[in-house]
Amino acid sequence: MIDSLDEAICLINNQGELIHSNESFKSLFDLLEKNELDKFIFSEHFEIRHFVEEVSNNKDCLETKAELIDNVTNEKFIVSIKNLEKENELLLLKICNNRDQKDKTSINLLENKIEFFRKKLSHDFRASLTNIVGLGELAEKETGNQRVKEVLEQANILDDKIKEIVSYLNDFKDTPKFGDYKFEKPIRNIVLIDDDKIQHLLNEKIIGNYSNLNSRSFLSAETALKTIENNKIIPDVIFLDINMPEMDGWTFLDKFQSKFDSIPVFMLSSSTDNDDIKKAVEYPCVKGFLLKPLTHDTLSSLIAL
Repeated sequence: MIDSLDEAICLINNQGELIHSNESFKSLFDLLEKNELDKFIFSEHFEIRHFVEEVSNNKDCLETKAELIDNVTNEKFIVSIKNLEKENELLLLKICNNRDQKDKTSINLLENKIEFFRKKLSHDFRASLTNIVGLGELAEKETGNQRVKEVLEQANILDDKIKEIVSYLNDFKDTPKFGDYKFEKPIRNIVLIDDDKIQHLLNEKIIGNYSNLNSRSFLSAETALKTIENNKIIPDVIFLDINMPEMDGWTFLDKFQSKFDSIPVFMLSSSTDNDDIKKAVEYPCVKGFLLKPLTHDTLSSLIAL
């Protein structure tokens, strides 16, 4: 009867000897040949420990769940144990979590690791690197120093490599697209929201080159939101970071768009993570996703200066 079942099942006696096992059990552990069944001692290959729970306490068929250890591979399984005869003279063991389920668990763990590294590279690594690149571009422009130029080149090479790796990790995710956005009126007032002081320094330097633009920088998204709500400033466009303490970019957008849906927002982030781009697309007020550091070319093409 057990031979026709998909579950890995075996019968053992109270001496620890394997009486019978089905094909699923044999293939699961890859250790039994048909002509070796009579030589196989279950207790030498496996150890049962840590009884998990008592499933039923029928006097005719006691069923419990326990942890089964494969002494060859050290793999752990949860098994269901039934005594088919009095005094446990014959036990039936059914593997509750088989290798297919373990493979799924391994895949989930791998996906979690990929997610971790993608976000670490996209956010933490690039956040610091974009500061180095931005400061390098500023220093090269102001000094023309050859050493600064060489350092900047190396920083840009490293940044390209990080983008390449994140792009590879994003391989199975479709990259969302923003439509082309054209401002309905000339841009005058820009609000910058980012908890990074270096980014504000770099952005203000770039915006300061245009006499027709004014900028207001906020280290706190919450402070920026309150200032806009109190009409102390009316921005024509907002450049918004994602990862910030207390109130992050997403929380800001949740509170902002219900009241100011006519003010366009552009995410300005170190992130190249598709998940962030996908989430940004879902907000009607978000019109684009820009990568740090902000450059003259990006700014001028965006608002047609």
